[in-house]
This record gives sequence, structure tokens and C-alpha cells, in this order.
Amino acid sequence: MTVPAAPAPADISGAPAGPRPDPVRTLLRDHHALCADAVDPLEIAAGLEAHGVTDRTAAALGHRDVFSLAEELHARAERTGQSALSRSARPPAAGEPCPARPGGGGVPGALVWLWLLGYGLAGDLLPAALAHGHRLPGPRALAAAAAPTALALACAVAPAAWCAHAFAGYARRRLADSRSLAEFHGRARRALLASVAVFLGVLCVCVVSARSALPVAEAAAPPALAAVALGALLFLAGLCAAHGLTRPALAAGLAACAAEAAPFALLLAARLPGCSALDRPVTWLTGAHGPAAVPLVACAVPALALLVHAVTVLSRAAVHGREDVPNAPAVHPSEEHAS
Repeated sequence: MTVPAAPAPADISGAPAGPRPDPVRTLLRDHHALCADAVDPLEIAAGLEAHGVTDRTAAALGHRDVFSLAEELHARAERTGQSALSRSARPPAAGEPCPARPGGGGVPGALVWLWLLGYGLAGDLLPAALAHGHRLPGPRALAAAAAPTALALACAVAPAAWCAHAFAGYARRRLADSRSLAEFHGRARRALLASVAVFLGVLCVCVVSARSALPVAEAAAPPALAAVALGALLFLAGLCAAHGLTRPALAAGLAACAAEAAPFALLLAARLPGCSALDRPVTWLTGAHGPAAVPLVACAVPALALLVHAVTVLSRAAVHGREDVPNAPAVHPSEEHAS
């Protein structure tokens, strides 16, 4: 005799209750491309963070953190077998690591950084001469004023590259052994601040040594703080650009350029009939605090803003890849999201 099958449990409305949905499978379906193309769980964890998945979300799914959730997704995902080849052949997407460059931005970016370098070396002498009616300095005077800052920045190139490389390597190592995203965020922030502090210390030594080595140009050289502010802005812009954040780096450079170009515009506009009062702010600033006050403020304020942005964005797991896995670029948030 055939035993009839037991009826499926019914809910209050009388309809049979179906199987409960698997939230991890739902998450896997929503991020199928990420999980199918990932080389290891770390890449999935970075991608999940970029899409707003936090440790709290992972805890609601029965995992201690996003890393643990990424391990399950990596184990359950079906591999396409073409992810490494296809992604290695395509150009870098927005936010992926790119070769280190001074702020990036193509031709406009190059013009911005050339302006900042030129103004930082000796450009502050020109608005001072225009403001006080002095004779414009000749090429020899400009070269003498530029020599200490140029020597200091040249000596700081190698330490800047080392600090940026040390931070990136430390972040990738901590991404592998951190137990949670919160722990990684804290480690990455401390490492970034330490890298910036080390570079600034080395830069100060380079500036003081260069000014001591070129005593002939001491009187004409810009104050040390202006050179340090310029070096800090260049370092932070290059660090952000190396991790794909070219827009914030270029925005900081443009802000500095605008602040340095404003005195020229005011001094030239003051020569128009009835506009002589426009040069008073520049005349007061250069007379009270010296001509280097303009590049100091113009570079220090954007550098500080870029540092705040870098501490927030560069501490995310989503902006750090792994160089020990071939053909494994990291999944990064877009620049619009990071900005």
C-alpha cells in the first residue's frame, strides 16, 4: 500500500509555505560578476565594501565580518575561467591602481603641476615686485631664488617614493591578516599618517640642508614653510593619483593654482581706472607677511584638505590590491564615489 506524502506546511492564509530564501545566495546573485571574476576572497571583500556591505551586514548573515562572508561567497561562486585573462587585457577602470604620477590628470594636470612648481620655486617674487612698484627680477635673481627649493624637492623625490611604496605594501599585508574591516581601517589610517609624517620630517631636513648649502641665495629664497607646503601637496597628490584618485588630486592642485594666480589678477586689475583699491589685500599681505605668504597658504590649505580626504578613502580595503597574485587587480570604488 502506498503511503501518501505529508502535506507541505501551510501558513496562516492556507497557502503552502515555500523554502526560506538563503540570504547568502541572494547576495551571491546580486554580486555574481564580482564573485565569479574574483581571484581570492580578499578581492571579494574589497568589492563588497565598495558596494556598502559592512561587518554589521555580515553579522546579520551569520558571519563575524566581511572577510568571513567573502570566503563563503568565494567558495560558492561559479568561476568563469576567463576572469584573469579578460581583465588583464582591458584598460584600467576608474579607481584601479595606476602608475604613480604627480597628481595625474593628463595635459591639464601636467600644466597644473608645472605652474605650482614654477611658482613655488620663484614665482612669489613677481607679485611682490608688482605690488610695491619694484623692478621685476631678472633671470639670474629668479634662478638664485629657485635654487634652494629646487634642490630640496629633488632630494625629497626618493623618500617620497619610498614612503608611498611602504604605505601601499603595509596596507596590502594588513588586508591579508586583519580580522575585520574596522581593524584594517584603523591600521591603514595609522600607516598613512605615519607615512605622511615621515615624509614631512625628511622634507624639512632637505629644505634646511638645501638652504644651508646655498647661502648665497638665502636672502632671496622663499621661507622654508612655503617649500614644505608645496612638497606636502605634491606628495599627497601623487599618493592619491597612484591609487586612482586623480580627481581629488587635480582639484587640490587647481585650488592652489587659483589661489596663486589671484594676486596677479588683482594687481593687474588695479591698474584699470577706478580699480586701484583692488591691490590693497595683496599689498598688505606681501608687506606684512612677506611674498611667500601667498604660496604658503595656497599650498597648505589644499594639502590639508587632501590629507583629510586621503585618510578617509585610502584606509578602505577597496583601494588596495595584491601584487603577490598575478593578474589580480583590486576592485575599487569609482572616483565619483570616492570623492
